Amino acid sequence: MAVDGLTELPTCAFCLERMDEAANGVLTILCNHSFHSACLEQWGDSSCPVCRYFQTPQMAEEQACFQCGMSSDDLWLCLICGNIGCGRYSEKHAFVHFQETQHTYALNVKTRRVWDYVGDGYVHRLIQGSGADKVVEYNHAGAGNIDEKMESVTLEYTYLLTTQLESQRHYYEERMEDVRRAAEEECLHLRTDLEALRIASGDTTDTVGLQQKQLAQLLKDKESLEKKYQQATVRLVKLSKDLQSEKQLNSILETNQNDYRQLVDKLRKEKEDAVTACEKEIADLREQLADLMYHMETGDRIAVLPDAARQDIEGGRILSQDKPVEESLSGSAKKANQRRRNR
Repeated sequence: MAVDGLTELPTCAFCLERMDEAANGVLTILCNHSFHSACLEQWGDSSCPVCRYFQTPQMAEEQACFQCGMSSDDLWLCLICGNIGCGRYSEKHAFVHFQETQHTYALNVKTRRVWDYVGDGYVHRLIQGSGADKVVEYNHAGAGNIDEKMESVTLEYTYLLTTQLESQRHYYEERMEDVRRAAEEECLHLRTDLEALRIASGDTTDTVGLQQKQLAQLLKDKESLEKKYQQATVRLVKLSKDLQSEKQLNSILETNQNDYRQLVDKLRKEKEDAVTACEKEIADLREQLADLMYHMETGDRIAVLPDAARQDIEGGRILSQDKPVEESLSGSAKKANQRRRNR
């Protein structure tokens, strides 16, 4: 069980031995994993042997701010999460990232110098090898001032990372506490609303019963309306069929009417022709009758005359104004014979 105010000694991931802060050769890298410096020198690259986190980020050829996309020499890389932002003399996105996440240390992409936002100054005691570009302890086997300086730098660097991680822990604990309080307040509001809804539901029981009765009545009305609708639909189908048959019958009647109209026009024309022929024939008959009546009157008049005069008349010729009577009589007879032949 952990004791307040005390910190458990870390364990080297290589040799699995505990490391004392006062011991020489203990190194804690950026990802908060601690190793003996002699053990870390045996590792082949600059990544962490436990989590493979690169202690020296691999810089791309063209770096840009994650927020505004600006490419310049005033870019800062967060050593905690790797965020790249522009400096405080541009858009201040690196400083805004510190205010939002409380990540204290940022590396200048161009100069490789580390800035401490809490201390508001540069940190010049980070350990980095010049050949393999990895975090190492310089001359750990040597003695004298170099070893003491390296030991003090290691301890100071470890202290800086520990304090940074501790501030991060407090920051996230405060965030969790704020979230918990907000959740409790939300639960309280929800309980209050639930209680109000329960009270309101007790008052609306009668209303619900009345609405259910109205709903039942509406359902009955709906069924009756559906039946009427079905009957109306059947009637509509029947009327549609009757209308279609009426249309067909009307079309047939119109066709017959046109035929009858043509036939009537034909009969009327034939009647007119027959009337014209009859009138012409009546006129001829009237002429023949007039000739016949004249002939009979003449014969009666001759019959009344004495024999001597009758013989003279029969043996002679009677002339009219233009032509003889016999020729006139013979002309009338010829016309009558011609009409009889035409019939």
